[in-house]
Amino acid sequence: MFCKRLNGKCQIKLGVVGCGGRGLWIAKLFKAHGGYEMYAVADYFQHVADKCGDASGLTIENPGDIPGGLFAEIEALLNDWLTTDAKSIAERMPEDGIWCDAYGFAWGRGPDETETALTAMFTDKGNARVFDTTASGLDLDIVATLMNRRNLAPFTIVTLDLDITGRGAHNFHELASAALTYRKNGEEWELIHVFISPGAFPGEMVLSLDYTGYPISRKDLDTAEDFYTNTLSFGTPYTDSGYFGYWSADSVFGIYQTGPGRDGMPRPGETSGYASFWIGSAQEAFDKLESLGADFLSMWAINSVSGIDYVPGYTQIYTVDSEGNGMLFSEYPGD
Repeated sequence: MFCKRLNGKCQIKLGVVGCGGRGLWIAKLFKAHGGYEMYAVADYFQHVADKCGDASGLTIENPGDIPGGLFAEIEALLNDWLTTDAKSIAERMPEDGIWCDAYGFAWGRGPDETETALTAMFTDKGNARVFDTTASGLDLDIVATLMNRRNLAPFTIVTLDLDITGRGAHNFHELASAALTYRKNGEEWELIHVFISPGAFPGEMVLSLDYTGYPISRKDLDTAEDFYTNTLSFGTPYTDSGYFGYWSADSVFGIYQTGPGRDGMPRPGETSGYASFWIGSAQEAFDKLESLGADFLSMWAINSVSGIDYVPGYTQIYTVDSEGNGMLFSEYPGD
């Protein structure tokens, strides 16, 4: 048995041979305990082993052309990420190595910066992505598919598709992509660079929450800005025409100027705010909303025309839900 440190505690690497009903049950008990890392599973039937692997959080698929030693290194790296073992990951990085993670929001150069960035992510500090956790680490299921391997002597680059599902209170289903650069050093594979980026979201019109907005009458806008900036200490907002926006880790809360006579908002005692959803295609969203009989509206400080509103840098659609709450759908084509 091999032991590694996780948050100051010793975790035993565990292998399960025989993953049927009793084996799966026992594997889940060990995972729930928190003192064990599910390191390997084996069963005569592949689908049974895969099911047990799913229970441990990580399933990794090898297309067959990845050398066994390199495959083991990649599997260990992903397991260390799942079990929030920032130290073990950092120990793999050379001084000139780069960890660039645009999915979890962690960036570092060399082992020290990488460990600091990953620790911040794993402990919900800074601007890192926040994940649900258990005693064993991140409460996620990851299906990793090794897509391509390219040799550029002395380096080997491996790309992966990551299918990630949250199992905790914040359940979600997302895709990410990773590119790992290794260097062969004798019989050892040395990790050099890691690049992780968010990918497409499978089958969904909405990619994520973009921002929310509360309507404020013109005469009260400065008072509201002082309340959120100073009283609640939301920080210094960025400003637009009749708008103040406060950034969190990955979305914005905003207050915007309206006029009751012109916009019908704010409506005291009633819901008046709106949520903006980040979408991949404004045209596809418009077609779907139109097929559902949506009303397309325009409101000062949000959009200038009803339907699809093309603005340099983004495209928006404004409508309302069944209760009259505003819904804004925003595409960012980058032009």
